[in-house]
Order: sequence, then C-alpha cells, then structure tokens
Amino acid sequence: MWKNYLKIAYRNLKRRPGYAAINVGGLAVGMAACLLIGLWIRHELSYDDFHEKADRIYRLITRSSGWGKTTVRAPQGLRQALASTYPEIETATSVGGLSTQFVRYKEQRFYEENIYLADSSFFDVFSFELIKGRPKTALDGPDEVVLTEEVARRYFGSENPIGKTLKIGRSLATVGGVVKKPPSNSHFTFDILANLSVSESEGINWNKFTRATYFVLSKQPDPQELEQKFDRFLAGHPDAEAERYALSLQSLTSIHLYSHYDGEFRTNGDIRYLYVFGSVGLLILLMACFNFMNLATARSLKRAQEVGVRKTVGATPWQIARQFLSEALLLTLAAFLIALFIVGVALPVLSSFTGANLRVSYAEAPWMPAFALSLALVTGLVAGSYPAFYLSRFEATQVFRGTARAGSASAFLRRGLVVFQFALSTALILTTLIVFSQLHFIQQKDLGFDEERVLVISNSIGGQYEAFKDEALRLSGVAGVTRGTKPSGPQVTMGFEDGESLYRYGAGKDYFETLGLRIVEGRGFSEAARSHEGSTVLTESAVKQLDLEDPVGDSLEVRGGSYGRVIGIVEDFHSHSLRKEVVPIMVRFRESGWVMLKLRPGKVRETLDQVKAVYEEVGPDRPIRYSFLNEEIDALYRAEKRFGKVFGVFAGLALFIACLGLFGLAAYAAERRTQEIGIRKTFGASTTHIVGLLSKDFAKLVLIAFVVAAPVAWYAMSRWLQDFAYRVELSPWVFLGVGGQRS
Repeated sequence: MWKNYLKIAYRNLKRRPGYAAINVGGLAVGMAACLLIGLWIRHELSYDDFHEKADRIYRLITRSSGWGKTTVRAPQGLRQALASTYPEIETATSVGGLSTQFVRYKEQRFYEENIYLADSSFFDVFSFELIKGRPKTALDGPDEVVLTEEVARRYFGSENPIGKTLKIGRSLATVGGVVKKPPSNSHFTFDILANLSVSESEGINWNKFTRATYFVLSKQPDPQELEQKFDRFLAGHPDAEAERYALSLQSLTSIHLYSHYDGEFRTNGDIRYLYVFGSVGLLILLMACFNFMNLATARSLKRAQEVGVRKTVGATPWQIARQFLSEALLLTLAAFLIALFIVGVALPVLSSFTGANLRVSYAEAPWMPAFALSLALVTGLVAGSYPAFYLSRFEATQVFRGTARAGSASAFLRRGLVVFQFALSTALILTTLIVFSQLHFIQQKDLGFDEERVLVISNSIGGQYEAFKDEALRLSGVAGVTRGTKPSGPQVTMGFEDGESLYRYGAGKDYFETLGLRIVEGRGFSEAARSHEGSTVLTESAVKQLDLEDPVGDSLEVRGGSYGRVIGIVEDFHSHSLRKEVVPIMVRFRESGWVMLKLRPGKVRETLDQVKAVYEEVGPDRPIRYSFLNEEIDALYRAEKRFGKVFGVFAGLALFIACLGLFGLAAYAAERRTQEIGIRKTFGASTTHIVGLLSKDFAKLVLIAFVVAAPVAWYAMSRWLQDFAYRVELSPWVFLGVGGQRS
C-alpha cells in the first residue's frame, strides 16, 4: 500500500516541479541549519567529558572579599593542606600556565606559547592519552616535561624523545613522555607540560595565588558538604579570615559553559548562547515546515477533485491522509539528502566562525545517523500532518457541486504562519544588526590611550634595551619607545591598609607619552627626570577610590609599609574589556616588561622590517616575537564577533526560508488571479499597479510581523547589552530601517 502511495506522490510532485522545488529547498535549508547548530551544541556540551574520572573531578574556586576578586587560582600550599586534611579528596593536582618560552634542541629553536606547569599527580587526575612514557613517572622528576606528538616531531623528528634534554628558557628539561594532542573540547590545552623545579612552599601563603587546583573526590562525598568543611577550615586560619576568603568546588564538565573567573586558561563559552542558538535552529526548521503547510493548504482546491474521486470509490479519510503524508515524507527524504550535502560543505565554514573543531564522527557519536533520520521523519510528519488531515476532510458532494472552498480558518492559519516566519527572521536580523553596532561602538570607543600602530615586542631584550631604544628612535618611522605593562596586559592587585585594592602596573620612561595616556596633574616618567625610583602615578578612579585629596607629592601606604611617592595623576583608561567599568590603577616606575614602539602612520610594514633588523643587531640570540596592541584588544571581543557572524548566517537562512515561502504563496496567488489580471490589463492597468495589488496583502502581513518582532528583539538585546558596562544605545532608527526594508 505504501509503495502505491509513494508512486502516486512521485507522479503528483513530478507534475508540479516548482511547488516541489520550493518545498524541498526550504526543508533542506531548515534541516541543514538545525543539524549544524546541533553539531555545535553537541561540541559545546562535550567539554572535558573525555576524562575517565570527569564526573568526580572538581576545580577549587577562591573568592576574596578583601582582594575583591574570584579566581581559579588557589593560594600557594592550600592544595596540600586540604588534600591531607580531608579523606574525601582521593587525588589532587595543580595546573598553571607558563609565559612563552624559547625552547632549543640542537639546531631546532622555537618559541612555545602553550606551556603548562603541573606536578607528578597530573595523569592520576586527567586522562590525556600518553603514547610514550608512563603516566606515574612522566612528570616524576623535578625537571621532566611531557610533549605532544606534534612538538616531539618538531624537535626530534623520528627519534625517540624519551630521555632527551631540551633547554626551556634558561632551564634544562628531560622528556619523560609524549602525549596525544589534547582535544579541542578541553578547557585547557597544552603543547608542553612541564615540572620545572616548581615546588610549593611549606605552609599556606594566603597572599600568593599560584595555580589552579583540581581534586578527584571519592564516590561517596557530597561536594556541598565538603565546601562546608572548607568554611570551618578557613575559620581556623586568621590570615584567611582577614582577607574574607571563601572556597567552593566547581565540577570539571561545567567549567566551559559556566565559568568566567579571574585566571581562566582560555575564554570559555556561555550556556545562554546554547539556549539561543538551539531555539533558533528549531525555529528555522519550524519555518520550513510552515512553508510546506502554507503551500499545501493554499493549493487545497487544486487537489479537491482528486479527494472527491477517491472518496467516491470508497477511500476513507485516513487513507487519503496517508497519501498526502507519503508525499510529505517523499519531499522530506529528498530534502534530507540535500541537507546532508549542505552540512558537509558548510561544516568547515561554521568551524572557522565558531573556533570549534566541528566534525561528524560515527566512532564518537554512533547515534548520529539514527538521530538525523529521526529528524527527517519528524520533520516530514510535522510538515505534512496539517495539510493531510485538512485535505482529507473535503466532502465528495461539495467537490462535484463546485461548492468546496478553503475555509476562513485555513486562510487565517496561512496568514498567521507568514507573520510568524517574518517576525522570526526580522527579530534575528535586528539582533544581528545590534550585535555589530555594539562591536562598531567598541572599535570606536576612546580607551584612554592610543592603541593604533603600537608594536609590542613580547620576548625579553634584557640588558640590551637601552641600545635597542637608541637605535630604534633613529628610525624615521618610530615615534616613541618605552617598556612596561601593556594597557591590555595581565594586572596584579595591590592591597592598602584601609582594605581597598588597586591594579598595579609597571612603566618605564616615556610610557605615558608613547601610549598617548593623558597626564592631568603632576608628571609622568620622562627622560628629563633625574630619578623615578619609588615614583607612582595614579589614575583618577584610583584617587577617588582611595579618597585622596591632592595626592601629588604624598607617599602611598600599603600593607607592609610605604609604596613610594605620587608624582602624577593620569586620566582613566580601559585596561579590561568594555564589559567592565574602568578599574583603579597605580602605575609604578619599573624599567622592565614588554617593549612597546609607537610607529608613525605611513610605511608601517617597512618600519617593522627595520625594527626587526635593529633587534637582530642588538637583541639576544633568538628571533623577535611581536604583535600589535590594537589586534590584542580586538581579540578581547572574539566571542562577540563569532556570535555576530554565526547569528548573521542563520538570520540570513531564516529570511531565505521566509522569502521562499512568500514567493510560493505569491506565485500561487498570481496563478489563481490570472483571469482578473488579464481583465485589469485590458482596461489599462500598469505592471506596477498589478504588482502593488498582489503585494498589498502580503505587505500588511510583513508589517504586522515587524510590529511583533521589534519589541522582542529590543528586550532580548537590552538583556544582552547589560553584559557590557559601556554599550551602544538602542536606536529606533535601526528598527525602522529593518522594518522599511521588509515592507
């Protein structure tokens, strides 16, 4: 029976290729979008679940009201103290990032950025796959390292690296193991894992935050009960009480989507984006199904005679419904095959947009084929159900008398579905425009310093700095040279006697002039000054936070004594992303840190080559590492840029599906009114008049859709913008512009 249904369905669709193409195209795009979003969501939810003990691994989170921060780093020595106190902690390990190091082995010399410090218990906690070496001993020695396969090949080629010695920075390290490259769905990845004579001091140093601490708990304990025990532990340590510390446990598999604390190893995801994109994927698929319903019910009178004949020869409503369902399933199957092709083509593009390594692997997800086929089946049933049961209700007597009509309920449903489709696509487009408006606002925002054409040299020049500076300033394309903390670099907090804390910067001579920081009172660290040792410059917000009046010339008192004399006040500048308010900063004179050069506009590339030549002449025996400050600042908003790009793509797909359905309905409306159009043209109606006549009803529906979508988009983006301390104002012109284009 089903074979007969499919034959009839194929013949019907063959007679109406345009109708079939619109439905297949819409369903294919809808299913492809849903599958792509599903693959991304699956990847985001899979973070860290490959570890054998993932359900029992927890990270220690330290909160300090005294220091005013929450961090993933633990005070030095705390790991040992907790692990030895509580038997619920089965195993403990610490992990910390190491600054970029110059690594050498014979003639092979490279800068390695992704180096992490760990201890010998690392592989007792984490299940990264060791290819060579033994997990128990790979990091046993004080100077042993574990390399990834790629790094091992880079230095040793086909040689066995075990036991070979590398020079990392100034230290010698012995290779104790080779590990497979950590998967992309890990909240931290590494190229080199080192145990370079880093030992924890005896006792707990409550003022020194070192590395992230991870515990493997035994199967019985409740993490919340253990946290309560931690509270009692802290109560017994006066230094912890003084800083108002609190300790909590965070499950390993929740880190990626729920953790945004100080000291994270990488920028984590956000569970809210999963909800948003998951909803968008399902809504786009629903839009494709609604297109099918719209076109099928709109063409109902074309199929009325067929229904009448079938009922006359004894067909039941259920048999007729099954016939129309078989057509829907046949269309959906064709659309599904096209959707799989689209997914294959689009997956690398989506991977580049999201930064995730998205792929379809049967070995990793054997349930995927069944899921995809189920999606196709459900799509076909949802799309075909209403038209099938609607058409099967036609009475044979009404058909042959010519009194069969599409009911008002059917027309109302079609209009409602058109409104829904365009409301959704309009909301998505408005959302995309506002995201890019915020990104444009960020790019144009005055950060309080001049980040354009600032070249940052990341590796140390050491004692050759003065010689390098003198030679670089002789270049016509170099306007200034200084060294110190990057305005966008990591900051250290400094506590004061009254409990306040500031972010601490180091800066050398000409720091403020080179970076365009504006001194409002006093002076900076200029070449003209004889000595700046012990000098400090405060930002305006730092002066306000410390409640100082005319501090220039006074000494700052910090915990442990005086911290130097205030010689100037500088305008506030944004050291963090614009998600946060300007923080109070103290800039202390210190001739160390990153070397920064302000390049003149014009021949930047030529000047860069000249700077490289100067570095090679006077710098250390290692290649230069550099970046541009504005690129580093742009990287702070990489997540928002990805969000905007991906959202824009799916907004475009939603609009495509909506327009495809509207095109089908408009074409059918024009077909039904062919005779009317001919009469109007006979009496002199212009093409413009005819187009306006046919478009009038649809334009009203699109206008209603805009009225529905605008408040929803306004509310959603108002909530999203609350994540930014500095944000664009939501302008009615953005909404009116989109509304005008749609109508």
